[in-house]
Amino acid sequence: MSDGLTKNAVNAQSVLLIYPPTPEPTFHCLFTTTALITLLTLSICGNFSQLALQYYSGRLRVGTSDSSPNCTQLYIGILYIVQFFLSLSLPSVIVDHLVQIWMFGMITCASHFVLVNVGRTASAWLIVLLFYDQAVINGSPKPSENKQRKIFLHSALFVVALCVISIFPVFKYIKLVEEVIQEDYANDMVIHIRTFKCLTTFGRGSQRLLINATAFFIDYVAPLIMITILSLHLFWYSKTHRVQAKVLTRKMQNIRLMTAAIFFACHAPHWMAVGCVILSDYLEFIPGSWQTQFLGDAALFGPYLMPAFMWIPLSALSSAAHTQTKFYNTSASTLTAPCLSNLYTGLQIHVNSSPTDSSCSLLRHIEPKDRTLSLTHLHKDAKKSFARPLRYMRMQSANTMKSIRQQNIMSLRNGQSNGNHANDSVSPIPTKYEKVNQLTRMITVDVTTV
Repeated sequence: MSDGLTKNAVNAQSVLLIYPPTPEPTFHCLFTTTALITLLTLSICGNFSQLALQYYSGRLRVGTSDSSPNCTQLYIGILYIVQFFLSLSLPSVIVDHLVQIWMFGMITCASHFVLVNVGRTASAWLIVLLFYDQAVINGSPKPSENKQRKIFLHSALFVVALCVISIFPVFKYIKLVEEVIQEDYANDMVIHIRTFKCLTTFGRGSQRLLINATAFFIDYVAPLIMITILSLHLFWYSKTHRVQAKVLTRKMQNIRLMTAAIFFACHAPHWMAVGCVILSDYLEFIPGSWQTQFLGDAALFGPYLMPAFMWIPLSALSSAAHTQTKFYNTSASTLTAPCLSNLYTGLQIHVNSSPTDSSCSLLRHIEPKDRTLSLTHLHKDAKKSFARPLRYMRMQSANTMKSIRQQNIMSLRNGQSNGNHANDSVSPIPTKYEKVNQLTRMITVDVTTV
């Protein structure tokens, strides 16, 4: 009968290509499809909303102390973009899983593998850069804007190069495989019932082993080693911080570790499935049916669990980095005291009145750690005595403080040479300019002892 069918097929004028009928979906298929749709919704809504929040809050900038002293916010923003585009490959996977046919063509097949592989590689090394960026800030508490831009550009080029290395074998071996599951002949026409599968055909043996081993090292082993080393470095460095700084840096480190744990946990099933396939080539290892189904489902869900939930710790890390900048005005590695932070955030100076001699003398003789409190008490007394408006004075950089100290030293020398200061007493100050200068002199003494 097959010979007759072949003869009729040869004599036929045309071939009709059709898809097989869609089978009735099982409960397992419906459950996994619903779960994938839920992950798609969480991924798109979560990452896009957080990216919009990053943009409108002004955190995606380099070199602005009001947003971030380093590149952490930029790396977080790029991670949102990567996770968002990774989730865009999920709709075709949902349809393919439901109807068991890849019906989107070669371009969609190639874009699916590109998004998955680039998303995996870029996510791994961007998480590494979150740790590396904090280590760089520890070595340079207040880097210049040019240095920050160089660090960011070099890091971006490094990640792009790794993505190209990771995606090159996939580009070469992506194929849309056609399978004819049934052939019929009717009315001088051959009917082919066919299906398509989107696959990467790496072959068997050493070629498959080499390609997968390279990808496993770049996407999993190397990032894990780098994160471990940088985490140990940051842990030992945080022991030198003061109490308030240590609490904030430990919190940020825990969030970074949580983000890394989500990545490695989500991609572990994929590499376990790849390992089973390689073992079957060399050791004739054949897992059971339930093991195959479990690994298949885990490898299917794993890469898409990452964009669905990683935006939660990334949002917390972004808020913590923003708080770190506002609290310390540089980074946690500068180890500034809370009293110095209060001086940076804004000092209320009464310019229409001068402090009394007794207040200035008391401020000179008290311990350095209590001077900030006495200065605050001095402001309170000034508020009670005078009702005129206050002028706000803001000291934001070390260069400003240094220039003020130099001016005060020169004014003190000139005052001593003219005999204006005697027996450590402070004479009344007649002008507004000298009033501000006198008060900044006391502030400078306090800052230099912190």
